[in-house]
Amino acid sequence: MNKMILIFMLGFFLFFPTAAQAQQPVEMDSVQVSLWPEYDQPNVLVMYDLKFSSTLSLPANFQFRIPSAAGEPYAVAMRGTDGGLTNMTYDTRIAGDWLWITFTTPSPEVRIEYYDSDLALQGGRRSFSYTWPGDYLVHSMKIQLQQPVNASAMDVQIQQVFASGEDSRTSGMGSGRPGGDGLLYFDALIGEIPAGDKVIVSAAYEKPDDLLSFQSQPVQPSQPITPQTAGRTTITGLVPWFLGALGILLIAGGAFWYWQSGQDTPPNRKNRPTRRQKEAVVTGSGRDESGEVYCSQCGKRAGGGDQYCRACGAALRNK
Repeated sequence: MNKMILIFMLGFFLFFPTAAQAQQPVEMDSVQVSLWPEYDQPNVLVMYDLKFSSTLSLPANFQFRIPSAAGEPYAVAMRGTDGGLTNMTYDTRIAGDWLWITFTTPSPEVRIEYYDSDLALQGGRRSFSYTWPGDYLVHSMKIQLQQPVNASAMDVQIQQVFASGEDSRTSGMGSGRPGGDGLLYFDALIGEIPAGDKVIVSAAYEKPDDLLSFQSQPVQPSQPITPQTAGRTTITGLVPWFLGALGILLIAGGAFWYWQSGQDTPPNRKNRPTRRQKEAVVTGSGRDESGEVYCSQCGKRAGGGDQYCRACGAALRNK
């Protein structure tokens, strides 16, 4: 009878290998939990960066749970080889206080985001609590907390509750470090978390206003700007346009000058002497070719019998 059972089980695993893979325990090489209270909504943004163990066969079916009070997750995405994130399809179901997310991932790295509404406001005092449910073995866990803009007196406590029944362990997160965005960050490296152990983060701080952190941030490009960035114009790229515009201006200016100079030229006239010039054309004796007498000094025509010019008084040369 035992031989028959053994043969049946062997045949089952040979013909249905996916069923055997489904029983494979899920382990995570690393998990980073980022907690950003009052970042872009008046609650707590929770972000999971999960990296599965290299022993996990891909693509893999995976289930993960978040508080049901949070509603649908904001994002379920996989990280590609280029470091970018791509949204994945998923299903959800509610079981008690938890919402289970089910999806299939072809990538060993997954990002899950949701907004936790468990943020208590009491005047200028704010507080919240976060719990890692402990469904999977994590070889290395890191927790990061972002202090909201204009917040102060941040008090953070981390408690690890052991599934074995041992006394829980509590630690703080230090004084924080300034980030590149001008906000303060608190980091804690928890280390290995066995399946079944819970990690609880409790935080409290003072904040005099309702300003969200993202409203204080300068606008940043979604990716580094390089000469190859689409839509970016460089000085080198503008040079042909400048030269083309300059050429058009020169051509237009030359055409206008040519047209204007043609308008200023007086009409052609016969080259004939004026009256004064005509009066000055006399022979050496004071007479012109017609026999008329002109003054050799001022060129005025004299009357018949005049001995002196009536205009300037000079003696006339009648001979």
